[in-house]
Amino acid sequence: MSELQATVERSQPLYRQLLEFYSQAIDSGRLAPGDRLPTTQQLVKQYGVSITTIQGALDQLRQRGLVERVPGRGTVVSAGVRSRTWGVVFGEPILGSPDRRVYALVADLLARRLAGRGGTLRIYHPDAQGRLDGTAIDLARDIGAGLLRVLLPLASTTALERTLEPLYGRIPVTSGRVWSVDQRALVALGAGHLRARGFRRPAVLACADAASVRQGLADAGVEAEVLGPANTERAGFAAVSARLGAAGDAPDSWLVCDDNACRGALMAMLWHGQRPGATGLVTHANAGIDLPAPIPLTRLECDPADMAAAVLAVADAQLAGAPVEGVVVAPRLVVGASCGETA
Repeated sequence: MSELQATVERSQPLYRQLLEFYSQAIDSGRLAPGDRLPTTQQLVKQYGVSITTIQGALDQLRQRGLVERVPGRGTVVSAGVRSRTWGVVFGEPILGSPDRRVYALVADLLARRLAGRGGTLRIYHPDAQGRLDGTAIDLARDIGAGLLRVLLPLASTTALERTLEPLYGRIPVTSGRVWSVDQRALVALGAGHLRARGFRRPAVLACADAASVRQGLADAGVEAEVLGPANTERAGFAAVSARLGAAGDAPDSWLVCDDNACRGALMAMLWHGQRPGATGLVTHANAGIDLPAPIPLTRLECDPADMAAAVLAVADAQLAGAPVEGVVVAPRLVVGASCGETA
């Protein structure tokens, strides 16, 4: 747009000046969706700066979702810069799946939080067989129509990552893993509770990160067998059943670092005659997720509200051009009756 002229101050970083100039022009409406920016060479000539400086500013504008590259037209203001709708795309079906229910809770919390900010949430879900072909078509259509400001992948899979590849540069896409559970703190909290309840031969069914498990045990001053990894019902049943079927003293307590694995672990305990309460059991779980058990389980809960807040924080940072960092969610101990506790 020829009427837009940036004043370049040599005392300030040049790419930052150009970035802020065009950001303000787009945010204020002086540049509207579909308007074309000058070419890189035109900007170099107009402002007397290097091509690297121009490319740095344009890259930042693209990361914020303010501009996109359109074949045959160059760099244009993105269609979705005025939208107040955020899109959530799931990599696999979550409806009716106990091990994916947390993502449904996060999406519901996101919708509530966005509504409080005057925004809305749009959901993109695979078909019943988990295919993403229709999802990809819907996303391309809605992004092209300017309906979405940012895209939030949840329950990420390899297939979802492939689906999103053509969209990078057209819309800001947050990382598929914007939160993680503090496994070290989780293990330390659970092992410490088992020790305080008098259990001396615990076994830990790890989720994935064995190093964090061992660090957590050291923090709690507890020695334990470490089994796994296990993050499915089948794996939890197999690991606990194999250990209880082996020779030697059986563990007198269990710390299960995954709620899905706990369903299988609990079934294996009952199969081998171990009764929760007499045999200690502490499990990870997400708040709002029901774990069927004969008695209330002592849980290390992570709150989906913290996960939703993490998604919002990461997306807000990306849209503002600020450093984007994943959020570590801390667990809290919720005492039940599976370690012999009494009300």
